[in-house]
Amino acid sequence: MKVKTNLLILLLLANLSIVPFANALTGWSLFEYCKDAVEKNFTTLHAGSCASTIDTTRKMLDKYQEHIVGRTNAVCFSDEVNSADGLVQLVRVVLQYLEGNPGSLNLEAWGLVVVALVEAFPCND
Repeated sequence: MKVKTNLLILLLLANLSIVPFANALTGWSLFEYCKDAVEKNFTTLHAGSCASTIDTTRKMLDKYQEHIVGRTNAVCFSDEVNSADGLVQLVRVVLQYLEGNPGSLNLEAWGLVVVALVEAFPCND
């Protein structure tokens, strides 16, 4: 329960400036922030930056995937990703993707989050 509470508080704080911040955030920074978040049980400001970047990108992808990915049904999220537990899962998914693709960490964070989520949550056509 403490992880959920900490995560929700950090999301609220970080959401105040996420739009300009997300565009400037690189994969390197997101990797460090998310790694720090997971290691410290989502109790740091970096956790808020990590979680809000991923959550905001997920929401945009869920609503506008045809414009972002170029096709509908590119990604299908379960209802669980809308919860605090689901967000923790998304952070772990993105962190795993970033760890496995160190050569792309110089790219913008939001784009890497899109690729990670599309790979992790494909639609079953």
